[in-house]
Amino acid sequence: MRSFGSDNHSGIHPHVLNALQEANTNHCVAYGNDPTSEHAKKEFQKIFGDDIASYMVFNGTGANAVALQACLRSYQAVLCAETAHIQVDECGAIEKFTQSKLLTVQTSDGKLSVSALEKYLGVIGNTHHVQPRVVSITNPTELGSLYQSEEIKNLS
Repeated sequence: MRSFGSDNHSGIHPHVLNALQEANTNHCVAYGNDPTSEHAKKEFQKIFGDDIASYMVFNGTGANAVALQACLRSYQAVLCAETAHIQVDECGAIEKFTQSKLLTVQTSDGKLSVSALEKYLGVIGNTHHVQPRVVSITNPTELGSLYQSEEIKNLS
């Protein structure tokens, strides 16, 4: 059976399992100072440049929480589709760990549009309202819809 419902629905890929077994053969310093983590950091720097930092996390929820926490303050919000994974499948983790609000936008296909977001932008600068800061999209969406390049450009 195949399922795209969660990264936790399937077993580990054999190459990943082999890599874990290889890394598990000796003792080494923990918390990102081991040879495997150092190699991963160098590979990320090759792709993104020397001035980046990478942080290993346990799963997708952890990655989403860490990334969004780096972008947000407690009075700010993420705009996302009502069907977004961060809203539906992460059990409140994003709001707990970022201390920020998820503002959900109704969509028929899981895709955000500039016109759908405009009503949330009128509160920018009003100290009595949570301030929209991040727009979260997934491609494909949780409903299987695809954003076109122009749509992503318009949202950004």
